[in-house]
Amino acid sequence: MGISISRIEKEFILGNLDEKKIPVRVHGNKKDHNGVVLNISDGKWVEIYSDDKNWEVFKKDEEVRVFFSYYGHVMTFNSKIIEIGETVKILYPDGIHKNLQRKYERVPPPENSSLTFTVKETRVEMKFPKTEEFDPVEEPEIHGNMDAQDLNQLMTSFREETEKFTDHSKILMFRGKTPDTLEERIIANTGKILYIESTKFGVPRGGSNEDSRIITESYLFPNKSEESILPELTIDELRDYFKDRRREGCESLVYCPILYHQYVVGCIKIETKRERKEPLDHDSLEYVFQFSKILAYSLKVNGYFNKSLEVMADYTTGLVDISASGLMFVHPSHELSLALTLYSDLEVELFLGERKIKISTRLMRKYPGKKTIYYGVQYLEIKPEDFRFLFDYVYGVEFKDYDDNLWEGGAEPPTLSFD
Repeated sequence: MGISISRIEKEFILGNLDEKKIPVRVHGNKKDHNGVVLNISDGKWVEIYSDDKNWEVFKKDEEVRVFFSYYGHVMTFNSKIIEIGETVKILYPDGIHKNLQRKYERVPPPENSSLTFTVKETRVEMKFPKTEEFDPVEEPEIHGNMDAQDLNQLMTSFREETEKFTDHSKILMFRGKTPDTLEERIIANTGKILYIESTKFGVPRGGSNEDSRIITESYLFPNKSEESILPELTIDELRDYFKDRRREGCESLVYCPILYHQYVVGCIKIETKRERKEPLDHDSLEYVFQFSKILAYSLKVNGYFNKSLEVMADYTTGLVDISASGLMFVHPSHELSLALTLYSDLEVELFLGERKIKISTRLMRKYPGKKTIYYGVQYLEIKPEDFRFLFDYVYGVEFKDYDDNLWEGGAEPPTLSFD
């Protein structure tokens, strides 16, 4: 895209566009129009005038990109049309970019466009409780005398360490076993940690500073409803259960799931009795959590999970934006995120209307959103006739030879390093 300029520099440049009437080009969906900035309302809108006043080709609320040359630098900003008449008003831009480094302008995907591809990935299908939580089970950082390669030594280390701060500890695997107690069912269904600092108060109510790994009442009973995410469990039954545990002599407890990909393959249980002076604290919880990750990795390297399959997985995804040199798509799959690393080469099929175009691409950008992953790919190989069709379909104009000599917005090509 280029370099984002500072807020103060942005306001100075926009003021100069207005004062010196520097020409701008407004790009919309398969259209563009030349004009000059007529007036600016700071923080609200930018008004643009054109001699032919032919703004009717644009639509209200249409997303646009504005390009202009400022002392030898081609710059751009994104905006939206808010009013059309003899002039056009667009929203005051959030930011401006300069020193553009894209070969072609990135635009919203056209109608009737989609992307499909096939990747080789490792998929796990096992008979364990399945959860929305996910752990790729990568090699963890090892603490103390824990050895992930030696499973027996790891178990010995666990027993010796937990004896220091708990009365009862156990590792329970769910292979061939259905989660039985309420604690086991809760973590098997959620993939989160059940931490009860005191059975007198039961499950934490939840709040703004809560640890997202820990189960709370507000998580089990969303929107304060009586219906739990666990079948046939009410909030009164939940509270009564831990009152009974207290009467049995249990003071505090931690039940931590052992996650392998999307499965809860077991749990780590530690409990203290009421006679003990100190309940389980967050240091105890953190130890159990870290141990669960080391144990999952140890089970993996020692062959406990032997039903992982390498398969070819097909994906169809929508586009975020597209240009004549690359595109961006988004997908929520954890498995896809693991399979696609930066600079992976990917054969894709781009559908533009009724036409299918095969393109060799390379993954150049990858970053997470709130619930999904964004992927930016660069085209490596595309047939000339497919490229010309793509160019016309995306930009609404026929490809000309001079388009190959200038970059986004008419900028001179930047100096590229191929080291």
